[in-house]
Amino acid sequence: MNFVFVGVDVAQRCFEVAVLAERREVVEPGCTLATEEELLARLLRLAPPEGIWVGVDAPLTWPTAGKWRPCDRLLQQEGIPLYSPLMPHFRLLAERGMALAARLRAAGMRCEEVYPYAARVRLGLGRGAKKHTRAGRQAIQKDLSRHLDLRLGRGELLSHDALDALIAAYTMWLYAHGQAEALGDAEGTIVVPRRIEGRPGNF
Repeated sequence: MNFVFVGVDVAQRCFEVAVLAERREVVEPGCTLATEEELLARLLRLAPPEGIWVGVDAPLTWPTAGKWRPCDRLLQQEGIPLYSPLMPHFRLLAERGMALAARLRAAGMRCEEVYPYAARVRLGLGRGAKKHTRAGRQAIQKDLSRHLDLRLGRGELLSHDALDALIAAYTMWLYAHGQAEALGDAEGTIVVPRRIEGRPGNF
C-alpha cells in the first residue's frame, strides 16, 4: 500500500493542506480548501483511507479541568508556549479541528493532533525565525528543505500557513517511522518529533 502523510493547518474559514509521499517528496506544498467535503474528497483521491496519516494543527480534545490538558503542560515544561483550547479565538479553531478529525477518522484515516511550532523547536527549524516575516519564512523553509524534497520553483516562498501544514505532514511521517511520540494521556495527545539529545529545549 502507498502511504501518504497529510498536514492540515486549521483556520477560521479554510484549511491549508500539505501532502508528503513515503520518500518525503512533497506532493502538495500547500493548498487552501474551504470545506471538510473538499478536503475529504481530495485526500481520498490520493490513497485508500487506511493509507492516509493526517496531522491536524488544532486542539482535538478539551481540558477536563482548568485551562490546560496534561499534553499542553508537558510542552510548557520544555519552554514551548501554546494557547489553551479554551481561549475564545482558539476555541473556534479547536471546534473546527475536532469536527474535521471526526470526519476523517470515520472515513478510515489515521488522524492526530500536532503542533508545528513544537516540531520546529525539537527539529531546530528556523531557530529564532518569526514565521510572519519573509525572512523568517525563508529560514524555516531553508531548514525544512534539508528534511524534505520540496520541489519548489526557484525563489518560491511558501506562506506561513503552508509551512505549518508541511511541518504537520512531516511530523506524521516521523510518527509513522518511529521518530515522533504522542505526548499526553487519555485526555488528549499531541504528536511531536522525538527530542534530539543535546539540543536546547528553548527557541
